[in-house]
Amino acid sequence: PPAAKPAATPESAPSKQAPPPAAKPAPTIQQEVEQLYARSRKPVSAQEGQTIRNLMIESFTNPFPSVVFSYATGNRQDMDEVGFGPGMIYTEFLARKLHETGIKTFSGLHVDAGENWEVILSKISGRGSQCKVLVVILNPALYLSKPCLKEIYTALCCKKIPSCLRGPSQKMRKTGGP
Repeated sequence: PPAAKPAATPESAPSKQAPPPAAKPAPTIQQEVEQLYARSRKPVSAQEGQTIRNLMIESFTNPFPSVVFSYATGNRQDMDEVGFGPGMIYTEFLARKLHETGIKTFSGLHVDAGENWEVILSKISGRGSQCKVLVVILNPALYLSKPCLKEIYTALCCKKIPSCLRGPSQKMRKTGGP
């Protein structure tokens, strides 16, 4: 008679590996806007602000960006550390999104401590400038910022029309649209 097959044991059973977990889908633009809005409502610590600056400085690779941002930090009294605020949060988000698509940007976030902020003016209108648009992040602090007003004036003098953006509107936060 034929020999009986030994009973299968866990060690001898064919291994059935679980399929790898599905990759988490990328967030939708609506989800990203909601995350941006939530993030902008929180205090900006010195550590978070400096981390953002360091990442932006490291990401700067093109001395002639096509997009320059003008923003006022918008420090909120008794909420944000001095020198940090929601203006930098919006600017970092937009600059990062453009960078992901290959568009080179420049803003005050790219200016290292101790470096003259007016380097931004050369990115807008200096020799070799390839700036096509000045994106202005609107917030109440912008209108009190002489550097921001000078950046806007410089863009207008060289016939570059500023594109003005403000934080997510109530409708955009709810629907993901304008």
